[in-house]
Amino acid sequence: MRLQTLAALERQKIEDELKEKRELIKELMLILKSPARIMGIIKKEVSELKENMATKGGRRLSRMPLRP
Repeated sequence: MRLQTLAALERQKIEDELKEKRELIKELMLILKSPARIMGIIKKEVSELKENMATKGGRRLSRMPLRP
């Protein structure tokens, strides 16, 4: 394969990755602009943590100390 072809493939790969990163940034900005979405994500993650902790020894999430 010629160097020019390899360079074009690498360039396309980088452009595709940049496009994905821009889409991720858009999604994250939408989340940051919406307190309701933020709370929804937090509730979902806390719920998942509770489920995981219940299966790993029965520790209670509500009793864990918060760290700064």
